[in-house]
Amino acid sequence: MSIKKLISMFIALIVCSCALTLAAQDQAQPQPEKVIKHVAAKATSPVSGKEMYTTYCAVCHGTDGKGAGPAASALKVPPRIFPR
Repeated sequence: MSIKKLISMFIALIVCSCALTLAAQDQAQPQPEKVIKHVAAKATSPVSGKEMYTTYCAVCHGTDGKGAGPAASALKVPPRIFPR
């Protein structure tokens, strides 16, 4: 076997080893859990249904009621979709 072929095979082996190591490291790292930030709800007027929904419900259910609020992805059970 010539020296050029031997060196080429050695370089290919190193490249493959590095690629496999990087792929294994990407899979081994756990995904960070989503955390819900607990914030006290501000007082709203019970006269305004829209204001109450925006303050208390939209965080999970979304502004359109389709369950796409910013905290929805961190919940174990997805929020219910409100019919129109």
